[in-house]
Amino acid sequence: LIVPLGGGQDRTTTRAMAAFSGPVVVYTPSARSWFRADYLRRWREKIVLAYGTDASDFSSRSYAQLGIPYLHLPFASDPGVMKPLGSEPVFDVVFVGNANSGTGRYRFMDALFARVGPERVLLIGSGWERYGVPAQSIAWGPLLNAVYGLGRVCIDLHNDEQSLGEEVQVDANNRL
Repeated sequence: LIVPLGGGQDRTTTRAMAAFSGPVVVYTPSARSWFRADYLRRWREKIVLAYGTDASDFSSRSYAQLGIPYLHLPFASDPGVMKPLGSEPVFDVVFVGNANSGTGRYRFMDALFARVGPERVLLIGSGWERYGVPAQSIAWGPLLNAVYGLGRVCIDLHNDEQSLGEEVQVDANNRL
C-alpha cells in the first residue's frame, strides 16, 4: 500500500493503513513541513519506506531516527509529452498552480511583479484573482506542455521552506 501523509490527508491514510494488513510505503512532504514522530512511531511496524521530493539531510535524518528509511525521488515527467516545442517565449515567467496550495506564493508573486511587471508573467490556476487573473485550470498533457513553452522560465514554488536553505529542504525549485 502506498499512501500520502501531510497536507490534511492523515485521517484518510490512517484508515487505509488500519484496514490494510501488509507493508506500507508513505509519500511525505519535507520533514520540516510535516513530521509527526508520535504518529510515525505508532505505524512504524507497517511503514517500510518513506519517500518524497525533498533531498535535504533534515528529512533523511528525521526518518532515520525512527528507523524508517527515507528515499528522495525527484519529480519526473514523460519526455514524449513534456518536451521543447521550438516556439518563441511570450512571457518571462510561467507559473501553473493554485495560489493557495502553498504558503508564500502571494509574497513571491508580489516581489516578482515588482521586479519584472505583471504583463511579463503568465499565471494559470485558481486564487490569482487579486492580480486580475480569473480562476482556470489545465490538465497535464500536450496543452500544458504548450503553456510551459510560452515562458522563458517556468517556476514551481511549493512553499516558503524552499528559501530557507539546503539543510531544510532541497528540491529542483531551490536548486535552480
